[in-house]
Amino acid sequence: MANKHEHHSEYSKYPATGIRARELGELYYFTGKRCRKGHLSLRYATSGNCVECYEVKTLSVKNNFRGRSSKRSKENQLLAEEAFAKGYKTYVPTTACKHGHKERFVGSNNCVVCGLQKSRDRSEYAKWARIKKQYGISQDQFEKMLFVQKHKCTICNCNLTNQNTHIDHCHASGKVRSLLCNKCNQAIGLLDENETNIKTALEYIRKHNATP
Repeated sequence: MANKHEHHSEYSKYPATGIRARELGELYYFTGKRCRKGHLSLRYATSGNCVECYEVKTLSVKNNFRGRSSKRSKENQLLAEEAFAKGYKTYVPTTACKHGHKERFVGSNNCVVCGLQKSRDRSEYAKWARIKKQYGISQDQFEKMLFVQKHKCTICNCNLTNQNTHIDHCHASGKVRSLLCNKCNQAIGLLDENETNIKTALEYIRKHNATP
């Protein structure tokens, strides 16, 4: 189980903003700043709320006279409180979720694995909605372009991956042209997509690469 009170240097692996965290499908992000209650903690990518504040608030809810809270049984409430007291973010309840996963967050009582999958699904949906709005192409159209190009950059022929693929388009008309790697896309952009500039750059390279 993950330790809630781990040193903040351990949080450096998390994105610095909620927007970036959602793009990556992460549940949390870390700003490096304390919340208004003084916690140097992770924040939820969806809401921006301090994780430690939420856990403290949730665990302060008392069980009702039937021995149940609004989220979990009395037994699980005790297990969650025990885990929280030891500094853990998660605990193992008496029963698994409907998908068979056996770890839940001490604060929200949500299943850890299911929660992460939902976050990834939301991130994936947001990604393709953004691409559709910005470039006017669907996920199916993008994947067809990738297939036709044999997963290669149109200019340098390097392999296209999830990390380096860029949808190249005409800034004047908005028309999508091809899929390029980040380097090639940046190169033609820095040369203002100007044919004269590109030809001059080519001549320059040829001149200085020529054998003396």
